[in-house]
Amino acid sequence: MVTALACCAITRDLRGELIVTGSETRHGRGIHVCNDPLLSGINSNLWFPLNPTESWFSGIERVLMMNGVAENVVRIDSLRDCAAYHDWKVVYNRKVTH
Repeated sequence: MVTALACCAITRDLRGELIVTGSETRHGRGIHVCNDPLLSGINSNLWFPLNPTESWFSGIERVLMMNGVAENVVRIDSLRDCAAYHDWKVVYNRKVTH
């Protein structure tokens, strides 16, 4: 574990960034992770449903943690906000494995 953290510190790979789109439709509330080989889906149209009672921040963090991508989310910065969807830049701490 210490070695993995040291490698991350040297290469500055401990933090990651993703672009995430969120939308509320008649089918429910969900997020899509853009341009990620794991989380975007095979045809780049994979959506993760969110609980309508959780915040966007909590929902994004839960999806990233459940999929082994993040230890936690540091912040989400709004890139675009309109009636149909929201785009955010998500900054997170990478999951470090040993």
